[in-house]
Amino acid sequence: MTAMIEDVMILFFNLLIFAQMITLKDHTRRKMIELAVGCAVFFTAYGISVYVLHFPMVLSSLLTMSLPSLALFWLFSAFRDARFFLSFALADTLAMITASFSKYLSLFFPQGEIFFLGLTLLLFIALLVFANPYFRLLKTLMRQVEDGWTSMAVTAMLIYFVLGFIAAYPTPIAQRREYVPIFMAVCLLTFAFYLVVLHSLQKTQKIVQQNIQLQEEQKIYHIAYTDALTGLGNRAAYLERINQLERLRKNGISICCIELDMNGLKQVNDTLGHAAGDKALREIAAALKTVFLCRQPDSVFRVGGDEFCVLLSDVEEDEAAAYLNQLENQLKQSSQMLGFSLAAAAGMARVQPEESIETTMIRADDQMYKHKRENQKFSEKENETISLL
Repeated sequence: MTAMIEDVMILFFNLLIFAQMITLKDHTRRKMIELAVGCAVFFTAYGISVYVLHFPMVLSSLLTMSLPSLALFWLFSAFRDARFFLSFALADTLAMITASFSKYLSLFFPQGEIFFLGLTLLLFIALLVFANPYFRLLKTLMRQVEDGWTSMAVTAMLIYFVLGFIAAYPTPIAQRREYVPIFMAVCLLTFAFYLVVLHSLQKTQKIVQQNIQLQEEQKIYHIAYTDALTGLGNRAAYLERINQLERLRKNGISICCIELDMNGLKQVNDTLGHAAGDKALREIAAALKTVFLCRQPDSVFRVGGDEFCVLLSDVEEDEAAAYLNQLENQLKQSSQMLGFSLAAAAGMARVQPEESIETTMIRADDQMYKHKRENQKFSEKENETISLL
C-alpha cells in the first residue's frame, strides 16, 4: 500500500511540475477541466495496469502516463517546438532527482515507510515553492524569445536519459548502495547546472526587456522626429541636427546649408486636389532622398508645408551645386511620371566661422526666395508671351 501511495505521489508531482512549466494555449476553465480529467484518466489507467493487471511499473508508466501525458500537454501547449520538449525533459528530470533523493536518503536513514512518504512529500513541496518563480520566468522568456531553445532542449533530454541510465543500469541503484552517493552527487550537479541556466535566463530576460524598451523608444523617436507624409526628418529633427553640427564645428568641419521651397504647390492643390499635392510632396521627398540621403544620412528635413532643408557636412559649394543639378533632373523625371510640373526653388549658403548655422540658413532662405521670385517673373513673362501669340 505504501509503495502504491509513493508511486502515485511521484507521478502526481511529476505531472504537476510539468503543468506549472508548460505554457498553455488556452487558459479557459473548460480547458483546465479537460486537462485535469485527462490526467485523472492516466492515473486510473496506471493503477489498473500495475496493481490489477500486474504489468511492470516501467512499462506501465511509459504506456499509461509518460506518452499519453506528453500527447495531452502537446495538444494544450502554446508552443509545439523545442520549448515544449525542454519543459517536458526538465520536469521529468526534477521529479526524478527529487524522488531519488527521498528514496536513497531513506536507504541510509531507515525511519519507517511513513517517514519516507512524509520526506518525499516535503521535498516535492519545497521544490515547487522554490522553483515556481523560475518556472514563471521560463514561461515568460518562452513567450518573448523564439530562438535558441533547441540546444537547451537537447541538453535537457540528454541529462534526463543519462540520469535514468545511471539509476537503472546494470541493476537498479538501490541494489548498489555504494554507488548511491555518486548518483546523488550527479543529481546535485544537475540541479546546480539548472540553477545556473535559470540565472542566465534571468539575465536574458533583462536583456530582452531592455531590447523591447529600446524598440519602443525607437518607435517614439521615429514618431517624434519623422514627418509622417514624406518620411523625412521633421522640424524637431532639423533643430536636433543643427545642435549636433554646432558641436561638430569645433572639429573644423565645413557645413553647407540648402533651403528648398516647392513651386506651385498651391496651384496643384487648387486644381488637382490635395491628394495630388501630397503625392507631389512625396515625390520631392523621394528625389531628395535619392540625391542627398544616400551620401549623408539625416541630412534632409521637411520644416514646413512645402519647405525643405538640407544640411551637408564636409561638402564644398560646387559639390552641393552639382547635387542641386541632380535634384533638378530627378524632379523633371518625376514631373513626366506625374503629368504636371514638379520643381523647387533653392538657396544655398556656406557657414562662415563667425556665424551660427541658423544665421546661415537665413541667408540660404533669402537666396531661395530670390530664386523663387525670379522663377515667378520668368513664368509670368512666358504666360504673357503665350497670350500675345
